[in-house]
Amino acid sequence: MLSIETTLSKADERVHFKMLDAEGGTVFSGSSQQAERKFKFEKRISRPHKWTAETPYLYTLVISVGDVWVTQKVGFRRVELIDKIFCVNGSPVKFRGVNRHEHHPQFGRAVPYNFLKRDLILMKQHNINAIRTSHYPNDTRLYDLADEFGLWIIDEADLECHGFDPTGVNPASWASDNPEWKDAYVDRAHQMVMRDKNHACIIMWSLGNEAFYGRNHQAMADEIRKIDSTRLLHYEGDKEGPEGHEAQTVDVFSRMYNHIDELKGFGEAKEWAQPFLMCEYAHAMGNGPGALTDYLEIIYKYPRLMGGFVWEWANHVSQRPTTAFIIVY
Repeated sequence: MLSIETTLSKADERVHFKMLDAEGGTVFSGSSQQAERKFKFEKRISRPHKWTAETPYLYTLVISVGDVWVTQKVGFRRVELIDKIFCVNGSPVKFRGVNRHEHHPQFGRAVPYNFLKRDLILMKQHNINAIRTSHYPNDTRLYDLADEFGLWIIDEADLECHGFDPTGVNPASWASDNPEWKDAYVDRAHQMVMRDKNHACIIMWSLGNEAFYGRNHQAMADEIRKIDSTRLLHYEGDKEGPEGHEAQTVDVFSRMYNHIDELKGFGEAKEWAQPFLMCEYAHAMGNGPGALTDYLEIIYKYPRLMGGFVWEWANHVSQRPTTAFIIVY
């Protein structure tokens, strides 16, 4: 199902739209019946090419109002839990993922496009199929490339506050469970989803990282689900439910750096409320990680296990220029 929702600054123009396939052929076209500020259109596409990380088929949606034209690459895929197993387009998916910070050895956080593109090409060449945008929404061009190349994306809100640990009181009480911070938390979730929601590569929203757990996370989840009901929610710090192995607010149970035996235990559980994800594991900064084969064998053996995201894609080093000194006597 293709759903188009537009909001115009004023209601004096009709909305025109058409969708093209990858070869440039017109799949359908249409327009609003009258000029109106808000317009919603839905069309069921018969047997569309399905977008996956392995088959990243993209259509082009063109929307025009007067002499203003907007284009967006779109893909058709369905994200859901089937019998509590994570599936896309009805088939289970396993993440062979990495966490990725935006970093360049010379320019810091200002990452040139060619360097970003090189990162994603290297990932594809090395059998990596997923990225967690740790710990903030990334450069918008990353999502364009992930749509094109085929990478599953967990898009993460810009939220982390684990520095409150040493305060001697409940660390969540400072921000995550403090009603005075609700609007700030919800705004970060809202801005992320509204900016990135049209990208096929994004299959999960994350409420942030290491920010404890509080009522403001629930408010973030409520806001995201109000905007977008087509994707699942992730947050590693979510409060555990009564069974101990489920999250209270989000859709997947997530933990970091599980020992292999512990991971096996999650896989062998007879009953579970949610699939299990390692949002960080196999710490790979500095000395290389070990036991990756053992981890992957267990991940692929048990249906509950979704896979994981290695910490992380690259070291954050600075490449300092060499300076030559000439001493004159």
